[in-house]
This record gives sequence, C-alpha cells and structure tokens, in this order.
Amino acid sequence: MLVYTILVIIIIIILLVVRGYRGIPKPVDSLPIILTDLLRRGYHHGFLIINLPYSKKFLQVRKYINKPGEYGIELAFPNSKWSFDYFLKVEKFCIDQSINYLKLQDGILEFLYIDFKKDIEYASKTIKDLLKILYGVDEGGKILIRLGNGTPKDELIDSISL
Repeated sequence: MLVYTILVIIIIIILLVVRGYRGIPKPVDSLPIILTDLLRRGYHHGFLIINLPYSKKFLQVRKYINKPGEYGIELAFPNSKWSFDYFLKVEKFCIDQSINYLKLQDGILEFLYIDFKKDIEYASKTIKDLLKILYGVDEGGKILIRLGNGTPKDELIDSISL
C-alpha cells in the first residue's frame, strides 16, 4: 500500500511539473463572473488567459482604458503559425454572426480584435461559442483562468493612474 501511495504521488508530481499547474478547472458557465473580474479589477492592458485543462489551446481577453470612465474588454486572437487555422475559423465566425472585428498588425503578428466594450453578456456568449467552435468545449466543459495585471482588491479600475 505504501509503494502504491508513493507511486501515485510521484505520478502527480510529474504531471504537475511536465504539464504545468495552472489552477483549478472552472465551469465554462462561470465566464460572466470571470470577465466581470477583469472588467472591474484589471488595469490598462490587464488580461485574462482562458486555457483548456492539459492543453496549450487558449483564448485571450484584455482590458483597455481610453480615458477615465471609458474602458472595456476585447478578445485578441493572434494570426501565427500555430493559430492560423483557428484564426480563419474566428474570422469566419465573426462574419457568419455579423460580429464587428478589426484585424491589426501588432509588431510582427496580426491580431483579430473583437471589442465587447462593457457588455459582459455579449462577451460571455461570444467566448463560449468560440470555445465550442474552436476547441470543442461544451456547455458543461471546464476551463482554466489566469488574470494578469489586475488588483487583488474588489475595486473598479476605470482610469490609468501613474
């Protein structure tokens, strides 16, 4: 029994080290709460990475602040070697759903941006649909969340402070 326990612990440690521990999986239905956290607590260019458990596949949402009180969130999807096929699917999805989007060059990469402004319901539905179309994540599916460049406090960040 002791050998079995030790073996299980070693396997868990190897999985955590090799695959990287990225948090506890959360249900896709928790997206409105998660996106609200980014919208409220994120600083200018705060970001949210939505990963699939045990996968390198992800979506990225970032917060922008144009001036005090004028802020929102946007999806930014890269057109790179690894994501080219997905990029085309995102663009087709936007066209099919009549979603306004922009394609902009940001350094060496082109990105497709969908501006959700402050509309959490619209952002949640769009992201859920993209997770399903791109990566096969169903309604009951799990995602991993990483919030970066935000405050741990529950406070509204609606301006850029120096």
